[in-house]
Amino acid sequence: MKYLFLVPALFLITNSFGQDAEIVTNSSSNYGAAEINSSSTNGLWIKNSSVAEDMEGSSYLFKNWLNNAIVYDIAGKRYNLPNCNFNIESNRIEAQLDDVKGKIFAFNTRDISKVEINNKVFIKKNTNKGTNQLVEVLQQGEQTVLFKAYDISISKATINPMTQQKMGKDKIVVKSNYYFEKNNKVEEIKLKKSVLMSLMDDKKSEVKSYMKENDLSITKEQDLIQILDYYNTLIK
Repeated sequence: MKYLFLVPALFLITNSFGQDAEIVTNSSSNYGAAEINSSSTNGLWIKNSSVAEDMEGSSYLFKNWLNNAIVYDIAGKRYNLPNCNFNIESNRIEAQLDDVKGKIFAFNTRDISKVEINNKVFIKKNTNKGTNQLVEVLQQGEQTVLFKAYDISISKATINPMTQQKMGKDKIVVKSNYYFEKNNKVEEIKLKKSVLMSLMDDKKSEVKSYMKENDLSITKEQDLIQILDYYNTLIK
């Protein structure tokens, strides 16, 4: 079954995107994956730009675009899209469609409530980067939630002191920060035992014993998820 993809009135949200955004006046495409309401301003078409030749790495979370995504907007509408990726630098979900050559559809993050992609769930939270930051939900219990926020930095290539020329290429490096939510309060945390113990102070002794018995480390993501899941069982 094919659906009609219509994105009119894109000028209303152009300012939400970077300078690479390009409004496409004839933006209909029969690609058989999802339907965006004709009155929607959930995104716009942008140029499909590749990484600069003098850079290594990518600002996209996934290595390729072979990812199906389910995008939920704030109105409750659901979009099933193929060929998606998460642009960390721009904080948005993008879809690369085969029948729209050279262009990518970029969702307006302000209008998104949740995204499911590659068995990862992203929601918006207020982080150090703003109120509409897409973060990955790592753990969710009745009392605690653990989020992972992605960011990028540029690792500069070494400069030859004799020639003052770069010895290689600058590199895009993907970084991550962790946020902890308890009692509706969200705060960035460091993966240190003292920090986590202070957040679980009411059950500190039980948690410490559990970690020791199961040889768990707070610095390991999967171990941390297991620790928080256990903590939630103690405070039901």
